[in-house]
Amino acid sequence: MFKNKSFKAMLLALALVLSVTLVACGGGDTSTTPDPAPAPAPAPEAPAAPEPAPEPKLTIAEVALDRAMDFAAARDAGESFMKAPAAAWEDIQNGDIFVLDVRAPGDFAEAHIPGSYNVNFVGGELAGLLDRIPSDKPVYVLCYSGQTANQINGALNLAGFNSYAITGGSGNWTRAELPLEGTGDNPLADAPVVSSPASEADELAWEAAEEFIGSIVTPETRNLIAPVALYEALEANANDFYVVDIRGPKADNYDQGHIEGSYFYSWGDIANNMGQFPTDKKIVVACWSGNNAGQTVALLRMNGYDAVSLLYGINQGWMSPERTNGQELPVVTP
Repeated sequence: MFKNKSFKAMLLALALVLSVTLVACGGGDTSTTPDPAPAPAPAPEAPAAPEPAPEPKLTIAEVALDRAMDFAAARDAGESFMKAPAAAWEDIQNGDIFVLDVRAPGDFAEAHIPGSYNVNFVGGELAGLLDRIPSDKPVYVLCYSGQTANQINGALNLAGFNSYAITGGSGNWTRAELPLEGTGDNPLADAPVVSSPASEADELAWEAAEEFIGSIVTPETRNLIAPVALYEALEANANDFYVVDIRGPKADNYDQGHIEGSYFYSWGDIANNMGQFPTDKKIVVACWSGNNAGQTVALLRMNGYDAVSLLYGINQGWMSPERTNGQELPVVTP
């Protein structure tokens, strides 16, 4: 009996110990743990800034127009982009001048300005040789009369070169009794590569110049029209032509006698109207001797116009019987 009581007491003590242990370990805790608070929603992302619009790419047409207008405006301000033979010879002797002779190779080989390079105006070869012309020194261009040299001169200036034509060409040079002592060949193709376009605009202007120069492949594509040929064409159908007389001042030249139906343009007028000449007519540019007209033809053709220069101009061509086979071509006054 005692043992029985002792055993029961032991069981009771053991049960008590186990219950305390379970409570201490939480095994008997049946309470519910509250759910954690929900995480805050992420803040909405700010909208991405719009991509900047790409700058519009330049085009050949835009560059050719801008540079032609700038060239004509410079002419209007007094810059001629030409050198009289005596002044050119003095510069060549005293300075670092690159002389480009665009006469036929045979004439160049017979006599030329010493140190000059040669490429024929006709043939289009110069179109692939612009990189042989230095961009860091003046370039003087020589032809026979100044007309074709000024076409090249205009194109080179629009392409970014510092170019001048020698007024009146080799004809005026010899009349001034200046030396043409060089002989033999010196083709531009043998000159080293010395330049390249300095900007995107220059690159596009080079393309325009190359296209223009490359189109001069035969004597018939020299962009010239003889006085008698023009007179006969005007008599046949004057509506096919738009004759531009650029002899200024107007009162001293155009008003004293001009081709009937022609229009007077100052260099300022050319600058302001470069994008507005007729595209459905052949434009004939006439000046005093053809030199200024050569520059104008380059500007116009590089802007997509069908333009030619009156050979020897009004005063030395149209009004000169020796240039018209003795014919006296008519002029009118206002």
